[in-house]
Amino acid sequence: MDDLAAREQYLQRLRQWRNRPPRDLTLSGLSEYVDRAFVKPSKHLGQFVELWERHVPEALAPRTALAKFHRGVLTVHVADSATLYELDRLVRGGLQRQIASEAKTTLRRIRLAIAHFDNPEPPESPERRT
Repeated sequence: MDDLAAREQYLQRLRQWRNRPPRDLTLSGLSEYVDRAFVKPSKHLGQFVELWERHVPEALAPRTALAKFHRGVLTVHVADSATLYELDRLVRGGLQRQIASEAKTTLRRIRLAIAHFDNPEPPESPERRT
């Protein structure tokens, strides 16, 4: 009889170790996910918004958007290739060093990419003669 009870206890312990636990269907892990996915990245990106507005010329700033900051690389979306060219000249001319020196987080590189904006501001063109 003791042998049967010991085997039953052994099987119960095996079931605890071998069977998968039931899925947690509560929302308890949601706050950690939100912090990791949204709050923390926005803190890092937020510090660059002020620096970007201060150092980028007013004519170019409306045609750019800071997209993400990951592993020291700041990704900036631009509206068109002309803006990309002008910003690339600025970045290579020292804009990256200026922003990196004032940033609290380490900035290794500024990556520029063309993206489609819903309502981009057209570049100002000289007045046409009529």
